[in-house]
This record gives sequence, C-alpha cells and structure tokens, in this order.
Amino acid sequence: MKTKVTYLDPKHFQVDMPTGERFVLTFAHMIPMGDVEALCAELASIFDNRYEGSVQSMWRKLPQAERDQFGKVLCVLPDKLSERERIGRRIRELREERGLLGKELAEMVGIDPANLSRLEKGKYSVGLDILCRIAGALGKRVLIN
Repeated sequence: MKTKVTYLDPKHFQVDMPTGERFVLTFAHMIPMGDVEALCAELASIFDNRYEGSVQSMWRKLPQAERDQFGKVLCVLPDKLSERERIGRRIRELREERGLLGKELAEMVGIDPANLSRLEKGKYSVGLDILCRIAGALGKRVLIN
C-alpha cells in the first residue's frame, strides 16, 4: 500500500500513510482547485520516498523547487483517532511479545481490564500518567518526537 493524500479544502490535505499514521497538513496559501489531483499525487510521492518519521524534518530537507509547489506548511496535526489506534495496537503488540494477558497488564498498571481492552482497540483515551505506567510495565518509555 502506498501513501494516499486527500484534498480537504484549499489549505488542507489529509495524508494516510501505509503505517497507519494520518496527518492533516495546513498550508499557508490556498492550493488552486485545478491542481489538486496532481498535487495530491506529488505529495503522496514525496511521503512515499522521503518520510522518515517527521513531516517537519522531511519538509525542511526537500529541494526548494518541490517546496515551492505547495508553499509553506504551517501545521501538521496527527488525526486523533488514528493516533489512538496506532498507540493501542503498539501496546497490544508489546503486551503479547511479553506473553502477558490483558488482565495481567491491567492489574500491573492498576486499571480495569475492560479499559485496557478499549485502549488497545483505539476506542479509549487515557491520561499521560496511565500511559506512562503502561509503558513502564512493558519496559518502555513514552517519548514525544
């Protein structure tokens, strides 16, 4: 699967990565409607070929000619739902790698097993304190990139 870019409005595009990450890009200038299909394809190609974990870092490294097609990126926001799903999947992967049942991890962390299950499915959002306790129980740390 390749990156898919969707036009949202003249300043916003949604980027769906093969990894499950989803971003909304906000540009400083409006992108003309007639150019949208070609620009979506060009953005998708840029992400497929150059993305290494940080949109801002990738954008700064682009040649000026490529950046000029779009102008300045003002903001990159992760989609809240896809981030919850991605984090939940990763928690489940780490728990299963360690051979723990959900009930066991929930007990170690001091939360209800049903809440852990919802968290792993991306249906529940927890605070930073609980997320740090889960990470610690799995031998990991919470990092903000």
